[in-house]
Amino acid sequence: MLITGLWMVNMAWPLTTRWILEALALWALGIGGLVIFLAVLRKQLRHLEAEGPGTAAYHRISLVGRGLGAGFGLVVVFILYLMVFKPTP
Repeated sequence: MLITGLWMVNMAWPLTTRWILEALALWALGIGGLVIFLAVLRKQLRHLEAEGPGTAAYHRISLVGRGLGAGFGLVVVFILYLMVFKPTP
């Protein structure tokens, strides 16, 4: 997706355009968030298998995972905003 997106953008816009750079920075932030989210998910599964779904530790890590998922969703929505509206300064 990144390679084809960069190829399509390069056909019409210079890669130094501000909204493109902001979208790429958000994309990198999203990938970093996804890596953290996967680590939290792995920890959540370990708590589920070891202690069950009713423990405080499981609920705590589940809340962290939900927060990270919501943050990741906001990053995606903002990237979509940049791609659709292409704001200029």
